Order: sequence, then structure tokens, then C-alpha cells
Amino acid sequence: MMLLSKITETQVFPIPDSRFPIPDSRYKHKLTKKIAVEILSTASEFNF
Repeated sequence: MMLLSKITETQVFPIPDSRFPIPDSRYKHKLTKKIAVEILSTASEFNF
């Protein structure tokens, strides 16, 4: 349940400061990778 809320949170707020949107796809990839790692580490905590 906590994992689901974490994913929803990330989808709603992908970038903490939207005043500085970065169109660079490399940044987006890095951000996605960071989110994926966060989700995986959270999942492993719950033996998912």
C-alpha cells in the first residue's frame, strides 16, 4: 500500500521545482532511473 502511494506521489510531482523545467531527455532519464531505484528499494523493504 505504501509502495502504491509512493508511485502516485512521484507521478503527481515528477520535478520538485517546476519553475525550472528541464526539457533535456537525459535529465528525464536520470530522474526516471532515480524513481525506479527508489521504488525498488522500497519494494525490497517489504520483501515484494
